[in-house]
Amino acid sequence: MTTNLFQSARPDEATLTAAFGTRPPTLFTRFLQAIFDHSAGDPKEASDCFERLTGLRSSGMNTLYDNTPRELFAIGNTGGDGEHAGFLVHAPERPADDYPWALFAPPGAELDLLAPDTATFLRQAMSYRLPNDPKDSEKILAIATAVGIQLDPDFGRTLAYLGQRQWWKATPPIKPEVVPSVPEDWLYEPAPDGVGVLAPAKAFSPEGPIDLQARAPSESILIAQGALDDGFPATALLAARSLYDDDPDSRAGQCMKRAYRALGRDLLAARMDS
Repeated sequence: MTTNLFQSARPDEATLTAAFGTRPPTLFTRFLQAIFDHSAGDPKEASDCFERLTGLRSSGMNTLYDNTPRELFAIGNTGGDGEHAGFLVHAPERPADDYPWALFAPPGAELDLLAPDTATFLRQAMSYRLPNDPKDSEKILAIATAVGIQLDPDFGRTLAYLGQRQWWKATPPIKPEVVPSVPEDWLYEPAPDGVGVLAPAKAFSPEGPIDLQARAPSESILIAQGALDDGFPATALLAARSLYDDDPDSRAGQCMKRAYRALGRDLLAARMDS
């Protein structure tokens, strides 16, 4: 079920955390509050302003398709082919102030990494809108100033010249390499799905990463189950998610849910059944 970011009251951390199931980036909360304030407290006007500034429909908050990575918490959808964008929370058991941002397209299960943090995501989105939405330029600048974002009009004009529908559709793509912040004594292992696994180092097998491409799926799932039994849920999650077929009741799906729970990520396990 999708939800609107702007209901009947000014967004705050508590209500947004309850809606997402996890605390959103601090700067994103301030961004929503600035939009609400500059829309005279009108939820509909705030929602329209949010869409103009980001290219996303706020009514698409918490969008989840069968193949949406459960680490992606959508803030809205583009209105085209189910595309939705949001922040990636690899370890909800250890909340952070900020996260990487990504756009997911259900057809083809394509995950585009957009920005390493919220400030970059908002700078790119609003810089694009500035030359493309001159009638709203004063409001765009006011909201950017309110949240401390320095816009780059040259960036926006470049993308406008390319004639792209949105900044994330630019050619060549504006997609930095995105790696989550890795706490001390933790590891991050990338995966073909673009999300990868972030977890305490001790949750990974000491044997190191497994080359799953050289193994049959039936062997890989046994590796995942064995890693769980041996107390290495991060390795199990890494192996199982490479086999996941969007069915939470499949062997890979069940293994992923067990791994999430063993890592203290009950929220992500529950989202698999959403």
